[in-house]
Amino acid sequence: MLPLILGPHRPWREKAAFVFWKFRKLKRHLLRHKWLFFPFLFISYIIEQIRLGMFPCVSLRLLRTESPLERRLYYALRSKYSDELKTQYTIGSYKVDLAIPKYKLALECDGTDLFVNPKSQSHHQKQQHDLRNRGWRVMRFSRRRLLKQMDQVVSEITEYTNKGATGKFPFTR
Repeated sequence: MLPLILGPHRPWREKAAFVFWKFRKLKRHLLRHKWLFFPFLFISYIIEQIRLGMFPCVSLRLLRTESPLERRLYYALRSKYSDELKTQYTIGSYKVDLAIPKYKLALECDGTDLFVNPKSQSHHQKQQHDLRNRGWRVMRFSRRRLLKQMDQVVSEITEYTNKGATGKFPFTR
């Protein structure tokens, strides 16, 4: 049924976005019926962590992540910032993917749609400007960096938080 809806005339990015939003809609529907969906979701998260070579751990915060990129960053940071790391954290009228409120650090995991759609680019720029005005530091990471340079990403975050622990925050860009 899905190929009939999408058709061969649409570009692959539109098809991928359509499938992603259908899955997200299904996930929301299933989350309303949590008693049925929780065991299967947790099993999939455990398998995902084993595939990434990490010690499997299940947290209710994982249910609030919206993409595999967010979960990968969460897995990489959870050992150091277990209690401080928040998923889908609300700051004013915005929700950031991950946040460490103690250091006023917002972490955004950008997929490919940010660079394709100019509307989303302007929204993200406005969001970043508003968060900076509230005193938050926003760090954006592309899909490529999260998949190929995770160690470098984690070291940037820990460097920033270590400077914050000593009271010497670097200037925000």
